[in-house]
Amino acid sequence: MIDFLKDIFQTLFRYLPFPASTGLYRFGKTDTNSPVLLTCNFDLTVRRLSKILKKAGVNCYLLVAPSKGINVWCAACGGHFSAESVISVIKTSGINNMVNHRTLILPQLSAKGVSVKKIREATGWNARFGPVHAKDIPSYIRDNLKKTREMSIVRFPIIERIEMSIAHASLITLFFVVFYLIFWKMFLLYIIPLVWFYCLIMGVLEEWLWGKDLFWKGLIVGVISDVLFLSYSMINLSLPTLVLINWSIILFSLSVFIGFNSRGQSPLLSGAVHAKETL
Repeated sequence: MIDFLKDIFQTLFRYLPFPASTGLYRFGKTDTNSPVLLTCNFDLTVRRLSKILKKAGVNCYLLVAPSKGINVWCAACGGHFSAESVISVIKTSGINNMVNHRTLILPQLSAKGVSVKKIREATGWNARFGPVHAKDIPSYIRDNLKKTREMSIVRFPIIERIEMSIAHASLITLFFVVFYLIFWKMFLLYIIPLVWFYCLIMGVLEEWLWGKDLFWKGLIVGVISDVLFLSYSMINLSLPTLVLINWSIILFSLSVFIGFNSRGQSPLLSGAVHAKETL
């Protein structure tokens, strides 16, 4: 029950740091030949990965590296999950004395910020990037670390889009609640549903919206919103000109703001995934 509540809270506010304990974790019956995995210390990631490894009965070690409690791809893109993070946990965990090999499996989405060359030079460990999705790790280990093309493809399915959109909407809602309580209390009840609407539009439909990134997609959605709002208002409503202008500005600026702040929520838009290093 506690984990369930933590899942909900950390999903709603996953843009905030939720650090897990760093160091060495053991799963199953480990020995000197057991594989060594590594992930960041974002609590939701550690708990989800642990659940998968336990359910599949995988015998392995897991190193949890410091990333300031931020998830893998955000931390890697932001410089919080790096070769230095990996090096530090290798040197402090005692893993060198527990296995007779020097192969380390990293999450593929960390490739943007982690240099395998630096890790090898500093520790003697040969780091390689495992599957994109944690659910594929048991199969990957059972097949002697053979990574199929399917395991290398970065996908962003609808359930993950919705999850990230909810997290984004929750954080922005907190910001706007404070802002509008101070300046525009009368608009607050209208702004909150609009925030969630735009976040879901940007998150779920970003792949199909026009524009090269979510800032431009937000700008285009803002223009479309204004055109639809003004068209409907002129036909069906008798609103004062000032009200029309105010709401047009609000709709457009809200869409652009959310688009601009949504640019890091998709792994498909967060930059290269070091294709040469991931296979």
